[in-house]
Amino acid sequence: MTRRQTYIAAMDCGSTNFKADVFDSSLRRVGEHSEPLEYRRTPAFRVEFEPETAWRTGTRVIRKACADAGLKTDAIGVLAFASQANTFCLLDDVSRPVVPFLSWQDRRASREAAFLNRRMKAGFHRHCSWPYVFPALQAA
Repeated sequence: MTRRQTYIAAMDCGSTNFKADVFDSSLRRVGEHSEPLEYRRTPAFRVEFEPETAWRTGTRVIRKACADAGLKTDAIGVLAFASQANTFCLLDDVSRPVVPFLSWQDRRASREAAFLNRRMKAGFHRHCSWPYVFPALQAA
């Protein structure tokens, strides 16, 4: 019996594009694909995207990276993800999205961030990896 090669798909859910690369067991890149992510931007400093859009874009990018490698998706044995800084979505009690993803570029909480910076002063960095509160940080 021969052992079937397992491939690795690495996906970057970036703030400009969703990108996927497929690697063989020797870590040679054998396939890739990238697509822009569709955002909704409003005059009120909102920058968000729909969870369904992220899901469709992500699955399409992985499928196309596999196709570029000449593989079916079931050849992938490992899937690794990296994502946007501080982009989040609230879920209900059965893990369904209840709001759009709020991008790290979102600025709707500017007043709240300013308040927290005044309140926390220079000590904020002791609580997380950021030097100060910015509007898209979940704390704001």
